[in-house]
Amino acid sequence: WQRHSPKMCQAVVVEVKTGAVLAMAMLPSFNPNVYSGMCGKPPTRARHIDTVCAPVQWAFEPGSSFKTITIAAALDAGVVTERSTFYCKGVEMVGGRPLHCADGRAHGKLDLTGVLVHSCNISASKISRKLGAERLISALRKFMFGQPTRVGFPGEAACPLPDPEKMTVRDVANAAFGQG
Repeated sequence: WQRHSPKMCQAVVVEVKTGAVLAMAMLPSFNPNVYSGMCGKPPTRARHIDTVCAPVQWAFEPGSSFKTITIAAALDAGVVTERSTFYCKGVEMVGGRPLHCADGRAHGKLDLTGVLVHSCNISASKISRKLGAERLISALRKFMFGQPTRVGFPGEAACPLPDPEKMTVRDVANAAFGQG
């Protein structure tokens, strides 16, 4: 928190087997006694962050943790195996624009574990492109993405999934590592 000075930081701890929320925290803190009727609208100058419970009421891009979902979907679809490898040069042209690994490094040859260990955007994007938009979105629906969790908090947000027929190759690549 102090090192990067973010405007907000949040964490949700979930029991994997049941989906039960074990703990939820947010800085700056959420004040449930302040009613605003916002229901998930981001704050403006007239609205303050203490009027929402952002982990529940706002939809966020999941980021690199999403690579596990991409790999699971590709394994399930049979487009990769535990022995599949991918080569990362640190940057690759996708959809006419450069795609970079977040750390700026070329990771070289990686297996699926290496993709996760190095959080390799290039390799994850290659995996999702092998999967394709239709199978990717289908897998996300099976994982219950795009739907509220129904954990019982008011104003819970769900981010709609894109139409796979309208996704570009770049959209599919970015989705692999939880963006877009």
